[in-house]
This record gives sequence, structure tokens and C-alpha cells, in this order.
Amino acid sequence: MKKWFMRVCISLFFLIYSTTSVNAQSSTSLVINNILVTPKPESVSYEVKTYLSVLDSAGVPVKGLTADNFSVVEDAKPMVIESLAPANDPISLIMLIDTSGSMAGSAINSAKDAANSFLLGMGNGDQVAILSFNNTVKPVIDFTTDRQAAGQQLSLIDAIPNSGTCLYDAAYQAVQNIAALAPSRRAVILFTDGVDEGNNGKPCSTYTIDDVIRLATGGNSAIPIYTLGLGYHVDEQSLQRLASLTGGRFQYAPTSNQLGVIFKNLSDQLKSQYLLTYLTTSAQGSHTLVIQATTPSGSVKDTRNFISPAMPVGILIKSPTDGQSILGKQVISAVLTGGAEGVQKVVFYVGGKDVGEVTAPPYDFNFEFTSSFAGTTTIDVVAQSANGDVIAKQSINVNVVVPTPTAGAATPNNPSGSIPNSITSSVNKLSGLPLYLIIGGIVLLLGILVFLIFRKRKKGESGGNNPIPTLEVVASDDPMFIGKRFEIQQPITKLGRLVADNDIAFPSDSPVSGQHAIIKRKGEKLYISEVSKGSTYGTFVNESKIGSTAVLLNDNAKIRLGSRLILRILKQKESDGGTIDNLIIPDEHGTIDHLLPPKKTHDPFETQETEK
Repeated sequence: MKKWFMRVCISLFFLIYSTTSVNAQSSTSLVINNILVTPKPESVSYEVKTYLSVLDSAGVPVKGLTADNFSVVEDAKPMVIESLAPANDPISLIMLIDTSGSMAGSAINSAKDAANSFLLGMGNGDQVAILSFNNTVKPVIDFTTDRQAAGQQLSLIDAIPNSGTCLYDAAYQAVQNIAALAPSRRAVILFTDGVDEGNNGKPCSTYTIDDVIRLATGGNSAIPIYTLGLGYHVDEQSLQRLASLTGGRFQYAPTSNQLGVIFKNLSDQLKSQYLLTYLTTSAQGSHTLVIQATTPSGSVKDTRNFISPAMPVGILIKSPTDGQSILGKQVISAVLTGGAEGVQKVVFYVGGKDVGEVTAPPYDFNFEFTSSFAGTTTIDVVAQSANGDVIAKQSINVNVVVPTPTAGAATPNNPSGSIPNSITSSVNKLSGLPLYLIIGGIVLLLGILVFLIFRKRKKGESGGNNPIPTLEVVASDDPMFIGKRFEIQQPITKLGRLVADNDIAFPSDSPVSGQHAIIKRKGEKLYISEVSKGSTYGTFVNESKIGSTAVLLNDNAKIRLGSRLILRILKQKESDGGTIDNLIIPDEHGTIDHLLPPKKTHDPFETQETEK
């Protein structure tokens, strides 16, 4: 009698609860479902694609949101949203169906009908695999885009009497199987009516729920697990935890006749996901992502951790730039991105010809662009291994300009190198001026020349030509810093990651300590040492580790702070200023050089005439 009474009470409770429990959630929610991180070596950045769902309190997708409704913060830094759109790309799913003894009868039949309707609603490019589980995990069908075939195999499964529910072993295998696919939009759907236990009432699985969560949330692409629970014996708390911590969602149906509803809701939720994309220059490793959305019902947000993979080795041409016009001697400068693992040398090609190589940073190569390269010329820079294999490559096109012959120089049309008519005309114009103006002009020019010569000599005596030591960034996690130069003019210059505590800061280089090193200037000499408390990943000069004892920095010395930030010392001469080249004459020719006889230059055509 007591047992009958208890069953009636439980049945009434679930009958009442069913009107509000199916898919019920406490409020509007945002869930980050998938995060895909793709390295972009050409820009030393990562593309982060985030699939997310925004659902109202009834589990219905909130549609029509735009990028203006969202904000993205990565590691406490606001990110710029590149795009926001409906997630229309194909999805890969594994469906887990509980076939334990408790599923016998209407439960397994209703589950198969609801799951088959879900399959028929999938997109043409979507693929699905099905596993059944009880005491063991059994593959029903491997990944396929054939929904009819998947439905046929699904219809053949049945509950196994007196069998247990190895729930977590099944979930663990499903995550393993789907993780073997290429990173993409993917998920696991887990349906069960019970808890993880065998016929003896003890846990059935070898793995635990925490093992499943760690597997699903580790690696470069997390895998959400959507959990669907049936009946009063289901472990709601564990299924809710498994879903929420992996980026999925838990749904509950008290009776089997509501299974069609929760499978239909799940289908709608997957079809209504948003795809949010942004770019980041953060280093490889673990990061924390917070996405917030403003909806008509208020503001909601979700937080998820993700891992950026190692940046593959890439190479960037710093100078010249693509499309630049160049002439004569140039420095072709390149930098490696993502580390230098396996790179033996960097080979430079101009116009398809191997013109030289550099085996260690900085990867700078001096080359003279002669008239034989006139017009559009391709520059290729290739990072190669010891075996000559191409590891990374970048190509640009430059415009090589042919120099125009200097006015008055010997040319085929003017072999004598005589003064052009334009100069003669200018002199004739001057001859028409009053004599006192010409003399006054000459005296003024001589006075200016004497002043400039005296100023230059005085500046040289006062040490005005002393070189200015400069720090150049050769490699950095922040591509905007590569090639940047900092003059070292103060007696003490502090280097580190924190902007507030250093004279030169590298905020995006995570291996650099907050306060890392100090450069001291004594006259023309520079010395570097670590801060007294030391740094986490060390300081190196020409790849030799240093400590708190100051080390002399020679010209072109290579400094490495931590594992990836590479700097080098340059010495530049201060501008002499006030040279005759800067003297401007206010007439139509512009400079005094136009009033002087042209210098005699060697010309191959003139030589040929003489030899004849």
C-alpha cells in the first residue's frame, strides 16, 4: 500500500512539473559552445571563431542580434569584433543513445522516434555518428552525411534487459571519436534515463565525470556535450554540470512523450547559433574569453577558457614593402614569426635568382638593384631547413626605377658633357641684372657658406657627431613592434612588460617579466643587466645568459628578453644639419647645384666613341 501511494505521488509530481520543466531555464542565457583558434603566420596573429547561443528563459533562440549587441574581452583586454553572422557552416555530431535495461518498452521507442526526427532535420553538409551504450559502448554507424542510412541503423537498436549504464565511459569515447576529426563546429548529444551504475548499484564506468570534462575542454578546440535526461531516476545535477562546463546545455523530460519536444528544441538551438570572429595577437597558450550580449531582456555573458596552438614558423619581409619604388642599394630585411625551429638559413631571391643567404638574425641582406631589374621585380624570401626544405616563404613585388641621366652629364646625345641650354639661359638671365645686385648676391652666398662651415666645425668640436645608440626590435609577439626603434639617450633605461614601470615596455610579450632588464649609458658605451630580483625566463646577450652584473653591449649586439623578444643595438650618427645640400635658392631651378657646371662622369658611350 505504501509503495502504491508513493508511486502515485511521484507520478502526480512529474505530471505537474512537466508543464514547466521541459527545457525550462531560470533566465535568458548566453553559452559559448565552440572556440576554434587558427594561426595566421602572415600577420603574426590568431583568428578566433566562436560559436555561441543566446536563449530566452524558455530555451528559445534569441535571433536578430548584431555585432553592436556583443562585446568581447580576452585576458582582460577588449577585442575588436571582425564579424558576427548566423552559424551556417556544417556541424559534426555524435549521438549517444542509452540502451540500458531501464529503457525497455516505450522509452526506447520514443527516444528512437525523437532522435530520427532530429536526424531528418539536419543540414545537407552535416554529418553524424551514433553510439549506443549500456554495460559497454557499441558503434551503430560511423560519421555519415546520409541521414536516411543513419535513421535506418538507429531503428535497429533496442534496450538490453538487466544491463547497466556506463554513462561516463560512453561520453569519454564519444569525445575521443569526435576530437579525431579536423577542428570544426562539432558536438556530442548524450541521451540517458539514469545514472552511471551497474546492476549491482555501483559505478559502471572506468572514467569519471571529471575525466570527461577535462577531455572535452582540453586541447585547441573544446567539444560541447548536450545532455538530455528522461524520467525521475536521471541524475540531473551531473548532467547539468557536464553540459554547462563543456559549452553544451542540459534539457529534461519527465516522461517519454516529451522527448520529441526536447530533441526539436535542441535542433532549433544548433541551427540558431551565432558565429563571432575576432583577431588576437596574444601568445600561444591558455587564455580566458568573456563574451557579453545585450538582449531585449537584459545583459548576459559567458566565460570560457581556450588554448592557442603554437604559431607555425612564418617569415615576413619588413622592407622594402610590396609595391614600393626602389633604386640602387637597398636592405632586404626579413623576420621569422612563430619561432625559428628547424630554420637553418634564410635565402633571398630577386627576379627568380638566388642572390644570397643569411644564417642568423637579423635577416638583413644588402642588394643593389641595377637597371637590369627595371620595372616590376619579385623579391622572394625563403626560410629553409638544413636539408633545403622550404619551411616558410613570402613574396612581394617592387618597382625598380631606372635612374634619369644627370643634367649636363655625357650621354649619347651629348657626348661632350657640355652645359645644357637651360643653364646657359639662367646665366644669361643673371647677366641682365645690375652689377651691384650680382655682387651682393655672391657676397651673401659666401657669407652663408662661411657660417655653415664654421657651425659644422664647431659642432664637431663639441661632440655633436657622437652616435646615438638605438634599440631595434627584431622579433616580438606584437607584429606592430617588429622593426620599431628606440633611442637610448637617458643614463638609465628600464625594459620590461609593464608600461607604468618601464621606459621601454613590451606589453604583448608575455615571456618578458614586468621589470626585466636595465640599460645604462656611459658616454658612447651601453651596459645591460637584469633587474636585481631577476627575470622569469632570463636575459641573453648574443645568446649568452647574463645576470645582475652589467655586460657591455657592442654595436649590433643581439639581446633576447625571455624566450621570444629579440632586440639589437644600432648606432646612428646625429644629423650635421645646415649643409649646402639644404640650401635653397629662390628661382625656378630650386638649388645652387643648377648654377654650377656639371661634374664630369664616366659614361660607357663616351668610352666607345673614344675607342673608335
